[in-house]
Amino acid sequence: MQGTKNVTNHCDINSIVKRYNTLKVVLPKEWTEIIHKNIHRRNVSRSININVIFKDKLSEFSMCSTKELYLLLTSKLCQHPICYKKWTEVFEIEENDLCKVWKNVNFYWKPSILMDLDFKIAHYCIFTNSKLMTMKLINYNVCDVCEKEVENITHLFLLCSELVEFHLFMQQKLSVLFDNVDSDKIDNLVYEEVFMFGLFGSIKGVNVSFVNFMLSVVRYCIFRRRNLLKNLNSNVDLIRLFKYTVKHYITYLYEYLCDARCMRNVFEKHFLKNNILVQETEGVITFNF
Repeated sequence: MQGTKNVTNHCDINSIVKRYNTLKVVLPKEWTEIIHKNIHRRNVSRSININVIFKDKLSEFSMCSTKELYLLLTSKLCQHPICYKKWTEVFEIEENDLCKVWKNVNFYWKPSILMDLDFKIAHYCIFTNSKLMTMKLINYNVCDVCEKEVENITHLFLLCSELVEFHLFMQQKLSVLFDNVDSDKIDNLVYEEVFMFGLFGSIKGVNVSFVNFMLSVVRYCIFRRRNLLKNLNSNVDLIRLFKYTVKHYITYLYEYLCDARCMRNVFEKHFLKNNILVQETEGVITFNF
């Protein structure tokens, strides 16, 4: 009893009532009616029946499957990220196709540093100079690489004049991978869209996994060169940086998957099959870049 008295003495009853009334004001009217009409004592047993409406059918909550519950939650609570609207303003691409980009972003064998950048690109949240200037963190919006034009996300990865030679190099590598592939999908590809998001789905005769991995490395190298110039005023040859980086990661994955994990079939599927740029000869990986 002494303990209860001490707790009561330290409570301001008027303050509690005031907060209670404040809470009632912001609650929906139906809730306040329930509070006033249905007072449940802790020492009285009671049961609560929860029903949900799924596909225009009223069901008991306990009878819902996990799949039905998640479908209900995603339909009611989830919002599409704003990046879909942003990217459809840049490219003539369907939102349904953009939704597929997350499979490319989160592919399990991709190094985390590549995954992180691809995630930011997909979400349209790269802190370009134009965005940093809008946030009043810097007082200029011009690209640090070309020093001529405003740096937004498409300029950074696609339109910068200092990327012309590099994009020609990459287009030539992609044409080699797509050579002799008889598919209408190839004819309908737009280079800029493929460069930013990778390939969606499968294309007969094309190692889609490798193409998407290579493009992840390419975007990372462009972003890294830009940051070196921006933060350290140090430039690098972009083609050499790409060749070194892609060889480094593929060699590591070859040793990890084939030697350490005995998962040669995984490496062959994602990096060697239908791939003239990366081949294995007598246990040695060769690169044709």
